[in-house]
Amino acid sequence: MYKTEKKSISQPHVRPIVRGKAAAKTEFGMKLSISVVDGISLPERMSWNAYNEGCDLVRDIERYRERYGRYPESVHADKIYRTLANRQWCKERDIRLSGVPLGRLRRTLRRTGPAVGRSGKTKESGTQSKASSGRRSVGTDWPG
Repeated sequence: MYKTEKKSISQPHVRPIVRGKAAAKTEFGMKLSISVVDGISLPERMSWNAYNEGCDLVRDIERYRERYGRYPESVHADKIYRTLANRQWCKERDIRLSGVPLGRLRRTLRRTGPAVGRSGKTKESGTQSKASSGRRSVGTDWPG
């Protein structure tokens, strides 16, 4: 019986991360979580291992509180961070977490077009553009 593994030829120490995306089901490289505060990017976690980023939200918000002496007014995060537990934790501390509410979409939220307002998509995409420009600057730009 043969055992096959995906490996990075140029970086053999890098293990594959299964993402399940349509364009690239498996990715190679470091997972990087960043916070963007007033246009400044702060690295929160860097890891070569596969892990669920949703577990980092509470820790990252607590780091914000240690840095600035208060909780943020709002947090604009990807879908993976918006778990029920994270939503409840933020609600208890009066932190607005971006994204659509849980449950069935209301008719007013079904409209197409650019997502703005309470969803926080415009600020969330700002974080993603920071990551994209970082990848381009070090020559690791990949589709995704």
